[in-house]
Amino acid sequence: AQNSGAGKDERVEEGYKASLLMVLIFSAIITGIIFLFGPHLLGLFLNAGSAGSAMDYGLKYMKTVSVFYIVMGFMFVGNGLLRGAGDMGAFMLSSMSNLFMRVIIAYLLAYFIGSSASGWSIPIGWGIGAIFSYVRIRSGKWKSRKLLEEKEDVT
Repeated sequence: AQNSGAGKDERVEEGYKASLLMVLIFSAIITGIIFLFGPHLLGLFLNAGSAGSAMDYGLKYMKTVSVFYIVMGFMFVGNGLLRGAGDMGAFMLSSMSNLFMRVIIAYLLAYFIGSSASGWSIPIGWGIGAIFSYVRIRSGKWKSRKLLEEKEDVT
Protein backbone atom coordinates (compact mmCIF):
# COMPACT_ATOMS: atom_id res chain seq x y z
CA ALA A 1 0.00 0.00 0.00
CA GLN A 2 2.82 2.41 0.81
CA ASN A 3 4.61 1.78 -2.47
CA SER A 4 1.36 2.01 -4.38
CA GLY A 5 0.48 5.28 -2.67
CA ALA A 6 3.95 6.63 -3.45
CA GLY A 7 3.49 5.76 -7.12
CA LYS A 8 6.28 3.15 -7.05
CA ASP A 9 4.47 0.45 -9.01
CA GLU A 10 7.75 -1.26 -9.93
CA ARG A 11 8.39 -1.90 -6.22
CA VAL A 12 4.88 -3.27 -5.84
CA GLU A 13 5.55 -5.69 -8.68
CA GLU A 14 8.91 -6.71 -7.17
CA GLY A 15 7.21 -7.36 -3.84
CA TYR A 16 4.49 -9.36 -5.59
CA LYS A 17 7.07 -11.59 -7.30
CA ALA A 18 9.08 -12.03 -4.08
CA SER A 19 5.90 -12.93 -2.19
CA LEU A 20 4.95 -15.53 -4.80
CA LEU A 21 8.40 -17.10 -4.41
CA MET A 22 8.00 -17.22 -0.62
CA VAL A 23 4.58 -18.83 -1.03
CA LEU A 24 6.10 -21.46 -3.30
CA ILE A 25 8.85 -22.30 -0.80
CA PHE A 26 6.70 -22.30 2.34
CA SER A 27 3.87 -24.22 0.69
CA ALA A 28 6.29 -26.97 -0.31
CA ILE A 29 7.70 -27.13 3.23
CA ILE A 30 4.29 -27.23 4.91
CA THR A 31 2.96 -29.82 2.47
CA GLY A 32 6.03 -31.97 3.11
CA ILE A 33 5.51 -31.71 6.88
CA ILE A 34 1.87 -32.74 6.51
CA PHE A 35 2.76 -35.74 4.35
CA LEU A 36 5.57 -36.82 6.70
CA PHE A 37 3.96 -36.08 10.06
CA GLY A 38 0.22 -35.95 9.27
CA PRO A 39 -0.80 -38.72 11.68
CA HIS A 40 1.15 -37.09 14.51
CA LEU A 41 -0.32 -33.66 13.79
CA LEU A 42 -3.83 -35.06 13.60
CA GLY A 43 -3.16 -37.01 16.78
CA LEU A 44 -3.00 -33.68 18.60
CA PHE A 45 -6.73 -33.30 17.91
CA LEU A 46 -7.97 -36.90 17.87
CA ASN A 47 -7.72 -39.50 20.61
CA ALA A 48 -5.53 -42.51 20.04
CA GLY A 49 -8.69 -44.63 19.81
CA SER A 50 -9.87 -42.58 16.82
CA ALA A 51 -7.62 -44.52 14.50
CA GLY A 52 -10.59 -45.51 12.37
CA SER A 53 -12.55 -43.39 9.96
CA ALA A 54 -11.96 -40.02 11.66
CA MET A 55 -8.19 -40.39 11.37
CA ASP A 56 -8.41 -41.72 7.81
CA TYR A 57 -10.77 -38.94 6.70
CA GLY A 58 -8.67 -36.28 8.44
CA LEU A 59 -5.46 -37.47 6.81
CA LYS A 60 -7.08 -37.66 3.40
CA TYR A 61 -8.46 -34.13 3.82
CA MET A 62 -5.15 -32.70 5.07
CA LYS A 63 -3.17 -34.24 2.23
CA THR A 64 -5.64 -33.18 -0.44
CA VAL A 65 -5.84 -29.58 0.73
CA SER A 66 -2.13 -29.19 1.53
CA VAL A 67 -1.10 -29.94 -2.05
CA PHE A 68 -3.01 -26.81 -3.04
CA TYR A 69 -1.64 -24.46 -0.36
CA ILE A 70 0.39 -22.82 -3.10
CA VAL A 71 -2.86 -21.83 -4.84
CA MET A 72 -4.22 -20.39 -1.60
CA GLY A 73 -1.00 -18.45 -1.12
CA PHE A 74 -1.12 -17.07 -4.66
CA MET A 75 -4.70 -15.95 -4.06
CA PHE A 76 -3.80 -14.25 -0.76
CA VAL A 77 -0.79 -12.48 -2.27
CA GLY A 78 -2.83 -11.28 -5.24
CA ASN A 79 -5.67 -10.14 -3.01
CA GLY A 80 -3.19 -8.36 -0.77
CA LEU A 81 -1.81 -6.44 -3.72
CA LEU A 82 -5.32 -5.46 -4.81
CA ARG A 83 -6.27 -4.33 -1.29
CA GLY A 84 -3.04 -2.38 -0.88
CA ALA A 85 -3.59 -0.64 -4.21
CA GLY A 86 -7.13 0.32 -3.22
CA ASP A 87 -8.74 -1.88 -5.87
CA MET A 88 -11.40 -3.05 -3.44
CA GLY A 89 -13.93 -4.05 -6.08
CA ALA A 90 -11.53 -6.54 -7.65
CA PHE A 91 -10.48 -7.80 -4.21
CA MET A 92 -14.11 -8.32 -3.24
CA LEU A 93 -14.85 -10.12 -6.51
CA SER A 94 -11.92 -12.48 -5.95
CA SER A 95 -12.87 -13.17 -2.33
CA MET A 96 -16.57 -13.63 -3.00
CA SER A 97 -15.99 -15.88 -6.01
CA ASN A 98 -13.72 -18.04 -3.83
CA LEU A 99 -16.38 -18.32 -1.12
CA PHE A 100 -19.40 -18.87 -3.34
CA MET A 101 -17.63 -21.35 -5.60
CA ARG A 102 -16.58 -23.42 -2.58
CA VAL A 103 -20.21 -23.83 -1.58
CA ILE A 104 -21.46 -24.50 -5.11
CA ILE A 105 -18.67 -26.96 -5.92
CA ALA A 106 -19.13 -28.77 -2.58
CA TYR A 107 -22.81 -29.32 -3.31
CA LEU A 108 -22.14 -30.45 -6.87
CA LEU A 109 -19.27 -32.76 -5.96
CA ALA A 110 -21.09 -34.23 -2.94
CA TYR A 111 -23.46 -35.93 -5.34
CA PHE A 112 -20.55 -37.66 -7.11
CA ILE A 113 -17.83 -38.19 -4.48
CA GLY A 114 -19.64 -37.83 -1.15
CA SER A 115 -17.91 -36.42 1.91
CA SER A 116 -14.64 -35.83 0.04
CA ALA A 117 -16.35 -32.93 -1.75
CA SER A 118 -15.35 -30.39 0.91
CA GLY A 119 -11.69 -31.37 0.53
CA TRP A 120 -11.85 -30.62 -3.18
CA SER A 121 -14.16 -27.60 -3.15
CA ILE A 122 -11.77 -25.55 -1.02
CA PRO A 123 -8.79 -25.66 -3.43
CA ILE A 124 -11.11 -25.14 -6.40
CA GLY A 125 -12.45 -22.00 -4.72
CA TRP A 126 -8.89 -20.84 -4.04
CA GLY A 127 -8.04 -21.43 -7.69
CA ILE A 128 -10.98 -19.39 -8.92
CA GLY A 129 -10.16 -16.55 -6.52
CA ALA A 130 -6.49 -16.69 -7.54
CA ILE A 131 -7.43 -16.50 -11.22
CA PHE A 132 -9.58 -13.40 -10.64
CA SER A 133 -6.83 -11.58 -8.74
CA TYR A 134 -4.12 -12.68 -11.21
CA VAL A 135 -6.10 -11.49 -14.24
CA ARG A 136 -6.73 -8.13 -12.57
CA ILE A 137 -3.07 -7.72 -11.66
CA ARG A 138 -1.92 -8.66 -15.17
CA SER A 139 -4.37 -6.15 -16.65
CA GLY A 140 -2.60 -3.34 -14.78
CA LYS A 141 -5.92 -1.74 -13.84
CA TRP A 142 -5.01 -1.93 -10.14
CA LYS A 143 -2.46 0.82 -10.77
CA SER A 144 -5.17 3.40 -11.42
CA ARG A 145 -7.04 2.84 -8.12
CA LYS A 146 -6.63 5.27 -5.25
CA LEU A 147 -7.64 4.79 -1.63
CA LEU A 148 -8.29 8.50 -1.15
CA GLU A 149 -9.31 11.18 -3.58
CA GLU A 150 -6.73 13.91 -3.96
CA LYS A 151 -8.06 17.26 -2.80
CA GLU A 152 -7.42 20.43 -4.68
CA ASP A 153 -5.33 22.97 -2.83
CA VAL A 154 -7.46 26.09 -2.31
CA THR A 155 -4.80 28.40 -0.88
